Amino acid sequence: MANVNPKTTATDDDGWEDVPAEVQVVFDTIGDVFTGRFEGWTESAGKGIPQAHFTNDEGQFFVNCGWSLKQQLRDVKKGTLCRLTYTDSRDTGNASPMMIFRVQTKAR
Repeated sequence: MANVNPKTTATDDDGWEDVPAEVQVVFDTIGDVFTGRFEGWTESAGKGIPQAHFTNDEGQFFVNCGWSLKQQLRDVKKGTLCRLTYTDSRDTGNASPMMIFRVQTKAR
């Protein structure tokens, strides 16, 4: 619905700040690395794909998790610093190969 009252139109001068949007991490090249603090799990709407959520100094991120990555992250506690490295792909007979990751954690 459009705001028809010009007296209540938000501008930068009104002190409004944008809420940062969560960005998807896409691993497309073997050797890609992402580091962030694990924030929890959700499933993508309608597709049932598990998503791991992370934050770091650059913002908020999510990773769509295949079976292998989900298994590696399943016992990681919220707030744990994680480094995900895309190390290999394996043909499983499905349309897309399974992505293989090295998952490392670090104490606070």
